Amino acid sequence: MTMSSVIYSEEILDSIEVPIFVLDVLPAEKFQFRKLNRRHEQMSGLKQEEVFGKSPYDFLPARTADTITKNYRKCLSSNAAYTYEENIDLSTGPIWWQTTLSPIRTGDVITGIIGIATDITEFKETQFKQAESNAKIKALNDDLSLFTSTAAHDLRGPLRQIGLIVEMISEGFEDLGDGKTELLAKAGDMTQKALSQIDDMLSYARSLTLDLAPHQTVDLQHICSDLVAILDPLSKKSVSLPNCQVTTDKAALQIVLRNLLDNAIKFSKSRVAVLVDEIADRDGEWLVIKVSDDGKGFGSKDHPIGGAPHSDAQGAVHGFGLAAVKQLIEVRGGTLWVDDSEFDKGATICFQIPGQII
Repeated sequence: MTMSSVIYSEEILDSIEVPIFVLDVLPAEKFQFRKLNRRHEQMSGLKQEEVFGKSPYDFLPARTADTITKNYRKCLSSNAAYTYEENIDLSTGPIWWQTTLSPIRTGDVITGIIGIATDITEFKETQFKQAESNAKIKALNDDLSLFTSTAAHDLRGPLRQIGLIVEMISEGFEDLGDGKTELLAKAGDMTQKALSQIDDMLSYARSLTLDLAPHQTVDLQHICSDLVAILDPLSKKSVSLPNCQVTTDKAALQIVLRNLLDNAIKFSKSRVAVLVDEIADRDGEWLVIKVSDDGKGFGSKDHPIGGAPHSDAQGAVHGFGLAAVKQLIEVRGGTLWVDDSEFDKGATICFQIPGQII
């Protein structure tokens, strides 16, 4: 490809109203920026002259550069197009992107990467709000279902007693032609219809369950890396992350991890760790994720939540932004609890939600 054709191609990129960037691939899997089109400049706040010929580490915080470089290397290793979501804090503020990286080949050698990005910030915010709203609605539905069941139970007993009393009176009742036999029969019939209507009402109430989001495959390290790059862009804390993929409710997982990592990084002294495990019981398969820090931990007065499932630990939710997170998890049948830190000091907040490691 001649220099004139490269310039011509870059002029074409500037005419496209979608954010696009072009990278050169250097030896040892190093990358440097060749081109940001005008639309990318407008949305990201970055300028072509600021990034041309530079690696991500030359103009981005180290944590952010680490995250996006891993994506570029994944495109190289797969030797194919790679699409992912990322949340990057650039000069215009945090933006959710859906990015597709495609290799540029010279013969059989990948010499560049072209990236096409779509701003999905509004979609992600709507998705998160919907997940939180669903949690509140589900909690209200559960309360309503409990109330309905209790009320139905309270009504069933007296109605059954009335039915039995009518049957006892009807046995051997002498028909005097005054219509009382028909009244007793109607009373018994009305009692049975009322019991049947209660059963129908309960069946209908059970059918009004809120469907939660289907499980998706999630790169856990990728999600955590994006969050840490925003929460600790200057790499002031050492953060250990799991390297695995899981299937679970993606939006709920992102909301929970954002809150827990924010707390852990904010209150840690120097280290944070995210650990993941899975368990199975009669209720299904579960992910158990722990976010641990080496900070001061929780005192008895500010303990935000209870202990592990089936433990004797007590504690009400207050502060720390964990009330909504706890509700989000419990709506999905999960649990949130505090455990001992993975470090000498500090605290670990654990949560269990439906899902599994793949």
